[in-house]
Amino acid sequence: MLPKLTTLAGVRIERSVGLLDGSERFAKLIGASIAGLLVALLGPITALFINAATFAISATLTRLFVPDLQAARRRAGDNTGTDTPPRASYRADLAEGFRWILQDPLMKLIIGLVLITNMFDAARSSSLMPLYAHDRLGGATALGLLVAVMAGCALAGNVAFGFIAHRVPRRLTFALCFAIAGAPLPFS
Repeated sequence: MLPKLTTLAGVRIERSVGLLDGSERFAKLIGASIAGLLVALLGPITALFINAATFAISATLTRLFVPDLQAARRRAGDNTGTDTPPRASYRADLAEGFRWILQDPLMKLIIGLVLITNMFDAARSSSLMPLYAHDRLGGATALGLLVAVMAGCALAGNVAFGFIAHRVPRRLTFALCFAIAGAPLPFS
């Protein structure tokens, strides 16, 4: 959806990606704070049900307010203006994506790097940080605060990225950002 909506809005793709990721970081900033308070006040099971309800609300809002461009064109009888012909299936799209990645040496390196760093980051954020917060910081409230602070800093970076990304070289920016933020963080 992002490339087509970006084109319709007349926005640079770098700004659009920055805004999308920034909105996710903002949601994490607010959500982590609220989640920590909910777990502390109501308990983990009630907080989990509230989380499930917010996902249902999010899915409903997306369905109601994000336009289905292909369906609108079909209803209007307009078969022109489509960027790509329809694919046979999801698997065909996935196979085409894998072939494209395997043909591009830089993409193979980027995906490998992101795969490895995300693996370590996922282990840290889903297992180690909650344990650290429980054992050393006092529990769920501290974890919520920790995640909110990290999300706030990431949000500030996303806002800056959205405004300056089209002015800086992509490879250099990618390399510097991974050198600064991609390394595993130690816990004492």
